[in-house]
Amino acid sequence: MTRREHILSEAAKIIRAQGYAGATMRDIAEAVGIEVSSLYNHIRSKQEILSTICFAIGREYIMGLEQILNGSSGEKDMLNQIIHLHIDLASRHKDSMQVFEEEWKHLQDDDLEQFRSMRTYYERRLMEFFDGAIRCGHFRNVETRVLLYTFLSSLKWLNFYFRENKSYELETLRKNMADLLCHGILNETK
Repeated sequence: MTRREHILSEAAKIIRAQGYAGATMRDIAEAVGIEVSSLYNHIRSKQEILSTICFAIGREYIMGLEQILNGSSGEKDMLNQIIHLHIDLASRHKDSMQVFEEEWKHLQDDDLEQFRSMRTYYERRLMEFFDGAIRCGHFRNVETRVLLYTFLSSLKWLNFYFRENKSYELETLRKNMADLLCHGILNETK
């Protein structure tokens, strides 16, 4: 891990714990074990830290989704892969993911606009996928926006799950989430 990566990792932990407004460059420097003045040799500002974290996660989401949607799998397999994408990112980026989900609102100016554009793009691509699967009869015929936001809301809690649970079986979680999101909670045999 480079010094910059170490700084970003420690900053994500601090911002997750204290919130963007509560975290200071002094806190980050202390966590990394350097003087605040030395910190500025690697990072220009707390805003740069936030934008770096948010854009890195956003790019991973978009690249992962594009890879899935441009593949040759059927809709059910694609849906499972998208669920796995969310689970995998949340499990790998425990601290950064919560910063991405909760603290993006503190981005400023062009960074805020660019972040909103990334999020809108991701949602639009998911809606296109859902629309196509509904039209083909692979997914239930429900209003696409309701499907989109229900789907995304169902995955958002993962950030808190991985932060709070020190031990978890990733494959079991993937299987359970995919089953619930693909088949619902009703036991159709009863």
